[in-house]
Formats: sequence, structure tokens, C-alpha cells
Amino acid sequence: MATQPGHRNRALTATAAAIFLVAIPLGVTDEYYLHVFVATLYFAYMASAWNIVCGYTGQLSLGHSALSGIGGYVSTLLLVNAGLSPWIGMIVGAICAAAVGVLVGWPCFRLRGPYFALTTIAFAEILRIWTENTEEIFGVELRGAQGLSVPLKGHAPLLFQFDGKLRTTSSFWPC
Repeated sequence: MATQPGHRNRALTATAAAIFLVAIPLGVTDEYYLHVFVATLYFAYMASAWNIVCGYTGQLSLGHSALSGIGGYVSTLLLVNAGLSPWIGMIVGAICAAAVGVLVGWPCFRLRGPYFALTTIAFAEILRIWTENTEEIFGVELRGAQGLSVPLKGHAPLLFQFDGKLRTTSSFWPC
């Protein structure tokens, strides 16, 4: 069975977009434009996640920020406490965020209308308050409202650290 022309065009477009996205950091050296590019991709990712829940199922979810914060915090905790590369930590963080999303979403997805929206925003707010007021859990230092301090190593792309942002530490507070 021959492939349809539309599928081939989509594959070529996706390949060209991937090459373009990989090439941008190599060609653009101004930190401001790289920051704008990364922030744009992040918000596009968050909009796509929200579109899956709201656009396809009709449920208004307001808890995506909490799940994004869980992924970021797990990744940063693994870097600070275990020395694990953020490239691996973001995969572990995504798995943890997905697990929490399933645990919270499984019973809540049966709710309809404003009840689902209120439940998801309540989850996000409870997680924010808990994170701000918790100093330590299971022997792991969260540092609450102070945020996590990530020691900068200079130019270390494997640790998501680049030359232009040199200080002794960087605070990370994703929620």
C-alpha cells in the first residue's frame, strides 16, 4: 500500500522544523534572542498540553502549572542532590509529573464543568502552598520559599549552563 502524499509532506515538514530548531542555538548567539526562543517554545508546549485537555475533551484544566513545577523541581533536585544531568532529570521529572497527573486526574476527570476546573486549580494552589512551606521531605531539602540553589559551573551544556549567565549560584523556583 502506497503512502499518501499528505503523510510524506507532514514528515518532511516535521523533519525541516526539527533541523531548524536544532540549528537556531548554533546560529543565534545573542542571549536575549535565545531566551525569547526558549520561552516561546515552553509556552507553546504548555498551550499544546492545555489544548489536549480543553480542546479535545472539553474539560477546563487549570492545574498544568503544578505538573510543570513538579517536573522542574524533580529535575533540579536530582541535579543538586544526586549530581544527575538535567538531560536525564527532565525525563525522570516528566515521568513523576505524569504519575502525579494520573493520580490526581483519574478520580477528578469524572467531574464535569466548573467542578473539574475548581479541582485542578485547587490542586495547583495546594501544591504551591505546600512547596513554599516545606523545608524538607523524606530527607531531601526542598528549601521552601527560598527555592533551590544550583551551583553554576561556567560553560557546561550538559548541565544546561552557558557562559553568559555566570554567578556563583542561581535560584530555581518553578512554581
